[in-house]
Amino acid sequence: MDETANVVLKNGDTVYDLTEADDNFERAKAIATIIIVAVVNVANVLGYALDAEVWLKAALRILSAASILYAWWKNQNVTPEAAQAQVLLDILKKENKEAKHLAKAA
Repeated sequence: MDETANVVLKNGDTVYDLTEADDNFERAKAIATIIIVAVVNVANVLGYALDAEVWLKAALRILSAASILYAWWKNQNVTPEAAQAQVLLDILKKENKEAKHLAKAA
């Protein structure tokens, strides 16, 4: 499957977009990369010889370990399929809550 393709689930006439489940780790990785490269560049300007790749690998390993521990601690969905199922469950709960609210208003 193409990494940029949207993950959708069709249920009757309703289509659910499940792509947001994979965005969080990529966003954290991009932020860590920007911060590490910026810090290494500042250190290089100040006269310290640092290699960004070494620090980036170390930071990403720490980020991965922290993510695993956080997921275990919060009992989060670890696999992409479980994350997509959670997104769908959240959507269905929201729709059910809105339907109950409309039924009470009627």
